[in-house]
Amino acid sequence: MRRSAHRSAPARSPQGLLREADQLEVRHAAAHALCARCHSGGALGPVLCENAECAVLFARLGTQTRLAALLPSLQRMVVYSW
Repeated sequence: MRRSAHRSAPARSPQGLLREADQLEVRHAAAHALCARCHSGGALGPVLCENAECAVLFARLGTQTRLAALLPSLQRMVVYSW
């Protein structure tokens, strides 16, 4: 089955947004931990990985990008939750 290039974003409930953000944060933390183990800069410093063939690097950057895309929606929830 082929996916359409122009998918419309489904309306997401606040619970769905929070669940998605939580899952992305868990996956990002796991990928970051793997990158930190592989990186020689130490566990506490920033991970400076430039391996263009590393699947873990792409997973970490992908989750980071998706979390950044969710941030405006999550911020709107905070504004309306008073």
